[in-house]
Amino acid sequence: MNASNFLMGIALVLLPVSCATPGLGTYGIHLSRVQQDPALEQSLYAETSTAEKEGITYYHYRDNKINIDWHIENTRFAFSLSNVSGQSIRIPWDEAVYVDQDGKAKRVIHDGIAFERKNEAQPLSVVPHGAGIDDFLLPADNIVPENKNYVSWQTFYLFYDREKNVGQEVKVILPIVMQDHQYDYVFTFKVTQWQEDEKKRGLFSFLQKSNK
Repeated sequence: MNASNFLMGIALVLLPVSCATPGLGTYGIHLSRVQQDPALEQSLYAETSTAEKEGITYYHYRDNKINIDWHIENTRFAFSLSNVSGQSIRIPWDEAVYVDQDGKAKRVIHDGIAFERKNEAQPLSVVPHGAGIDDFLLPADNIVPENKNYVSWQTFYLFYDREKNVGQEVKVILPIVMQDHQYDYVFTFKVTQWQEDEKKRGLFSFLQKSNK
């Protein structure tokens, strides 16, 4: 396989829309491709695969620099990353990007960043060789205060247009820095289906209006 080409994911993950409220329906989502910029050298090995554990589907990608497992939640992209490069890597969080289903590039925050500081600079993370981190990427624009005092916050779902989302793609761009070289990993996820919970249709319509 030519590693400089797009790498195709083959499995389907079901995403219940039920994070903070009763289940409203299920999205079918899969990892459609992964690209690295600059592209991997042709001689290097890279692959994608999927695995299910305790009813949760994880997307696995690996090359000669990182191993990463993605898990899509209602509001965020959770991941576990291991450094297999032979040297320390850095993650400049402020250069990570989420591209939504409308093609809009959005700032993201990661674990440990208080919501009230979502627009402030985020310190980079260092992952030594052989080490790993568990983290997530959350679109900052999807975090809004629930009151004027900014005491509590609401996080919007990644998807809420039901069958209108089918066929749409979103991207997560995760930058990795090794020595003086930065590699931008572009993970593209595609919505393949929507299955509505008929019992919760009225509640979903209310939430959809509230989120807009």
